[in-house]
Amino acid sequence: MNILVSFASPKEKFELPKTYADRIDYIVTGIGKVAASSSLMKELHRVQPDLVLNIGTSGTLSLEVGDIVASTHIVDRDYMQNKGLELECELLDTYGKPLPLPSIIQGKETNNQMIISTGDNFVTEKEQAHGDVVDMEAFAMAWVCRMQKIPFISIKFVTDVIGDNSIDIWEDRLTSARKGLAEYFERYRITDI
Repeated sequence: MNILVSFASPKEKFELPKTYADRIDYIVTGIGKVAASSSLMKELHRVQPDLVLNIGTSGTLSLEVGDIVASTHIVDRDYMQNKGLELECELLDTYGKPLPLPSIIQGKETNNQMIISTGDNFVTEKEQAHGDVVDMEAFAMAWVCRMQKIPFISIKFVTDVIGDNSIDIWEDRLTSARKGLAEYFERYRITDI
């Protein structure tokens, strides 16, 4: 299996175990939906992966710092905020079968489907969130993958609680996020796509 691993920021990047897949390519897309989708589209044509694995950090309203969310369900909060528009804003399934990786919530494994809310802003207010975690890239990358018929999974490490967060908190927790995610991928592997 060939996997393309995407990170939004070079500060989030780490390498998966070399034995994780037959081939692993990495991309740092840049922050935001436009940067993520354009960078990903270019890389998809170059490496032709079997799966795109988006790894990164996120904020939350309902979870705890250190939780890890595995998801294929993503909403675009920018579309959702434009009430009255009938825009497709939810990708109900970007993988096509049961998710092969668990979420780790309060130290316990769960296969409950979690929702990522993507938008072009760093969420600091509680009323802006429409999911379990928030980011700025997953929806755009999932959309590109769906159009290209490539399975997409997003794994997010919770670094901050919305309303209590700041960019400084995110920066301070990056080391913990990389360490926690590296340990997660040492333990949990995608064995079948």
